Amino acid sequence: MKKHENCFHLVALLKACAKNKDLHIGEKLHVDIAKCGLINKSPYLANALINMYSKCGLLAAAEETFDRIVNRDVISWNACISGYAREGDCETCLEMLQSMVMEGSILNQVTFLSILFVCSHGGMVDTAIVSIDAMRRDHAILPDTKHYIIFMDLLARIGDFTKVKDIMKKMQIQYNHQPLWSSLLGACIKHSNLELGTE
Repeated sequence: MKKHENCFHLVALLKACAKNKDLHIGEKLHVDIAKCGLINKSPYLANALINMYSKCGLLAAAEETFDRIVNRDVISWNACISGYAREGDCETCLEMLQSMVMEGSILNQVTFLSILFVCSHGGMVDTAIVSIDAMRRDHAILPDTKHYIIFMDLLARIGDFTKVKDIMKKMQIQYNHQPLWSSLLGACIKHSNLELGTE
């Protein structure tokens, strides 16, 4: 019982380091965890380490920790992929997604949020469309509002307002999604699309 309590205590500390981007303390915790041989004994700890390094922008350390995990789960993969997504590294995100599929790991909605996020910031419309189709067809995951908001943000960024309107009608989006409407309004102003901006 004590060992489990220690693990959860360390996980909480690593989450705090990730939130505050406190790499110095996070690295010290990693040394202590490694000395105790806990990384492969607790998936929670391993994933917390990956998440901490990813959010601190130390992706090489995150991937090195990831590579040392014997039994990776979807949280391990997502922590790494989201780190590369935050850095805008679409190529590595897609490579990791492919490796994830090849290893037989089950993808979830969080996995695709990271992929769509990096596609949006990279202007990769075709890859985003393929990803949304793959969610439904290959993984039986239904895109939710968050996925469509990111996808619509991408379309708005490139000025494809015809597709934006089609998705809005399909989703029957309510007017209380402030981040979405702010993004669309900004895109309308940028592309001088007064018609959609005033709808």
